[in-house]
Amino acid sequence: MAIYKFRVTCEDYEDISREIERKSSQTFFDFFQIILQSIGFDTKHAGSFFSSDDYWSKGNEITLLEEDVEPGVKLMKTTKIASFIEQPNQRFVFLYDKEICWSLFIELIKLVPEDAKATYPRCVKILGTAPKQYKQKQIASQEK
Repeated sequence: MAIYKFRVTCEDYEDISREIERKSSQTFFDFFQIILQSIGFDTKHAGSFFSSDDYWSKGNEITLLEEDVEPGVKLMKTTKIASFIEQPNQRFVFLYDKEICWSLFIELIKLVPEDAKATYPRCVKILGTAPKQYKQKQIASQEK
């Protein structure tokens, strides 16, 4: 089975990246969970993946919530990553938490052999310390 290795970077924090390996048969929901886990964010908010081009323009949407599914929008829990891999360096934009609007850029960097002892998806490389999910100012404004 194909194992995809992706690099995940944060739009506002250039020195932060994660490398995540995942099976081609896994869904975007699996990807959603491992990305958030790898940067230390909770999963309390909605998010969406968008297929992307070389300029990070958003294309087709894959959303977390069933109520956000409209014509042409796919659902994370039922959409396999392999169905959106169209080129060797496939890119995605991941938007998380509409109120704060975290933007993450995801790029397929290579295919790797499957490790029979590994559990996928998994984070295999961490560079930089992720920002706090909730900044003090944001928490104060949410409490009002």
